[in-house]
Amino acid sequence: MAQTTVVGYPLTPDLLKELDLLQGFPPTPNDFDPEGTWTNTYRIMTCHGYRESGNDDRGYLKLTRTPTGETFQLTVDQKIVNREAALHLYHAEITCLNTPCASPTAWTLSCRFVGPDGRPRTELDLDETGQTDGDTVQILTNGIERTCEGQITGDWCLFEAVQRLPFKPTDPIVFDLLEGLSTLKPDHRLSYRGLDAGLHQFYQIGHGVFPYEYWLDEGHRLLMVATGARTYILDEDAESRTAVEEESGKSKYAQLKQSPQ
Repeated sequence: MAQTTVVGYPLTPDLLKELDLLQGFPPTPNDFDPEGTWTNTYRIMTCHGYRESGNDDRGYLKLTRTPTGETFQLTVDQKIVNREAALHLYHAEITCLNTPCASPTAWTLSCRFVGPDGRPRTELDLDETGQTDGDTVQILTNGIERTCEGQITGDWCLFEAVQRLPFKPTDPIVFDLLEGLSTLKPDHRLSYRGLDAGLHQFYQIGHGVFPYEYWLDEGHRLLMVATGARTYILDEDAESRTAVEEESGKSKYAQLKQSPQ
């Protein structure tokens, strides 16, 4: 029987290096400006709890920030490769304020699914628009309207926001979280924790999600995010890694289809 050793610790950059799941981060350009134009691409990896197996790349998250005066545009592209190369594709365009939590004022979101046979699963499509005046949030999802109240932000927006925050203890930033821009998770708090193994760390807690931990370098570039068993790792090869996973899944699906029942 193959040996299985429980990881037993929260996922941190040092632990991932110890498990040979992280070989370092790409260097931050000298002219990197968190308030300027940039693109960060993250490899999405999940850990099933064991050191020897079950630690898989599942896709990528690509964020592009474009300043537009008092606001900025955040473009989100995410691809998740599920079992046998079934794909879950996200695209979002978010207009955000330059607030500490990158408060969105308006957005569009589309979710698409593609089966392992390459055919779109249109019955699962999701199209959403949202807008807020700072107090009331209006969301229209596949023609169904709903409203909520409060100071909201999105999980993707926070990947941008932490890069603009000071590296010093302050009062926690308080907000309600729209996970995936769709599911409201109330009463969240984000605060600076200090240096951890040479990286600056922010910590987020709130209802309905695992805690989020964010690690940034001295240039204020976000290098890694961990929440539960899922990590987002800044990686210039994230998209090509995902393509490899996708082709591997397609191959396994084809073999399964050819196997006698």
